[in-house]
Amino acid sequence: MTMQPTAHAVFVYGTLKRKQINHVLLQGIGITRIRFAVLYGVQLFDITHPMRPYPYPAMLRGQGKLLGELVELELGQHPDDGLLVLDHLELEGLEYTRKRCWVRVQGQFQRAWVYLYASRKYLQRMGGKRRSEVTWLPRKQPTVA
Repeated sequence: MTMQPTAHAVFVYGTLKRKQINHVLLQGIGITRIRFAVLYGVQLFDITHPMRPYPYPAMLRGQGKLLGELVELELGQHPDDGLLVLDHLELEGLEYTRKRCWVRVQGQFQRAWVYLYASRKYLQRMGGKRRSEVTWLPRKQPTVA
């Protein structure tokens, strides 16, 4: 008996989006489709921490919406392996928590995995700053002369 591959949808809103630094991880797992999507009921934050080599976003539940991408991954016979790659990047269970949420894509709602930030307390410890935008792009870093 041959098992059919399973696709999983993941809502990405930061460094995993197209043209961002960690998108290559999704390509390595196997992308079948990417569509623009909206997640409601969240607040966006920006984290620039000396222990990380680049700025990255965080989101918590709140009043607002966030524009991102719904990435459908072809995870093969061992779907947890692909999600574990993302869990490792997101420090799942420590810095982020992977949850199932409803995202709006092409006028309809669809369930997808989403990485929410662990807590407001941890966000404060990491120096998270509230962003008013509804989409995340890294802020320009000051250049050193």
